[in-house]
Amino acid sequence: DAERLPPPPPRPLLSADVVWLLLDFLRFPHLVASSGGDSIVKIWGAQGRDRSTLHGLGAVIGMRFFPSDDRVLTWSQDGFAIVWDSLAGAALHDLPHKGRVRFAAVFPQGDRIVTRDDGGDVVVWDMGSGERLVSFEGGAPAGTVENIAVSPDGAVAAACGNRRVARESALVLNWMSMWRISTGQRLLATQDRAPILDSFWPCSMSLGAVVS
Repeated sequence: DAERLPPPPPRPLLSADVVWLLLDFLRFPHLVASSGGDSIVKIWGAQGRDRSTLHGLGAVIGMRFFPSDDRVLTWSQDGFAIVWDSLAGAALHDLPHKGRVRFAAVFPQGDRIVTRDDGGDVVVWDMGSGERLVSFEGGAPAGTVENIAVSPDGAVAAACGNRRVARESALVLNWMSMWRISTGQRLLATQDRAPILDSFWPCSMSLGAVVS
């Protein structure tokens, strides 16, 4: 018999140019998604095996897994949020926005996502059809979005962030908005100004179930 060659060394899971790394150890300890901030996302399975490669994106800003591990959401500089089949590497929904997509979140049920773009629009999308369900235009001030959250029952969405008050100002405007998704009613809109050093840490949110 011909001499068997030793198996090739495993490909490195991560490289020095990785900008975005998506981990969800509580739900999917076997999955990792990585991107160098370019137009390619790699999804890795157990033992560092290459599960799929996502092509055709803009410069990636962020990523989220769906409640099941068969889909992943990416958003990018080119104004698109894209829902992918994480096994086949195929795009399921291309969701266009008016500007760069700042942040996005997946509903706990996996049936919808919510996004926010540079223009301040907050949009809820249906994952069955890929269509807009509701849009809260100008629902959040222009500027940095640090987080978007959805309540466990899918009834309420909230966003928070900050922006510099003026180019030369030492103050930033911290803001948070909250909406009832079924009606588009704004439940909360709050803003305050603070020194930049006091607003260094990104805002974070954890929404409980909302009683109608």
